[in-house]
Amino acid sequence: MKRVLISLSILCILAAVAAADYIDLPVKWSQPYDPQYRGWLSDCTGTEIQADDFECRDPDPIVAVRWWGVYWGEVDPRDPAYKDFHISFHLSTGQHPDSIPGALIELYDVVAQESFTGDYESSGGFAIYRYDAYLREAFDQWLYSQSPENEIPGELWIDICQPSGEDWCWMESGTYNLDYPAFSFDGHNGPWASASGDPDLAFELMTVPEPATMALLGLGLAGLVMRHRRKK
Repeated sequence: MKRVLISLSILCILAAVAAADYIDLPVKWSQPYDPQYRGWLSDCTGTEIQADDFECRDPDPIVAVRWWGVYWGEVDPRDPAYKDFHISFHLSTGQHPDSIPGALIELYDVVAQESFTGDYESSGGFAIYRYDAYLREAFDQWLYSQSPENEIPGELWIDICQPSGEDWCWMESGTYNLDYPAFSFDGHNGPWASASGDPDLAFELMTVPEPATMALLGLGLAGLVMRHRRKK
């Protein structure tokens, strides 16, 4: 029943996403980019993929992801748009602080809201963008993070890339939580290597309220959509 309510709520939220500046859901894991640091990792495209780890501190599912990035060499901000991205989740393997992504659990094709943050990265002055995307279905990270196949219990990995081939780069957060990031030149299945010494990547993972609140949230968003249609 809970999974059904989650799915219904996500559908209601998706119906109203075009009118939203960003996804306003509870954040369960947060390491946003630091405006004072403003570093980035290069070539986070379909040919080179960057990943970072996160902890699973509660059983609430992941339903949306927020992250930050730049386009190499682009100083002039782009207009707000919707862009295609790949997001995948992996088991964790190896040892701290150089663990790497293990087996691929789930791969999502998402459409992300791309919005200029009003800020620029520090080395070339490239425009920084924020991305918000819903997953097509809730990701049960608690199940996988606690599974016997996961070598580092309570820890999983996320990788994000833009399949269009543009020179898109994932922003760094400037912090050093958990282990170092990792990279792959051969797609989401690896092999992966540790990016030893690099700061964490900038992203947030979002969840949904408990079922009763989700139902109310869905009804409220549905009402907003209906009012919007009546005004046309």
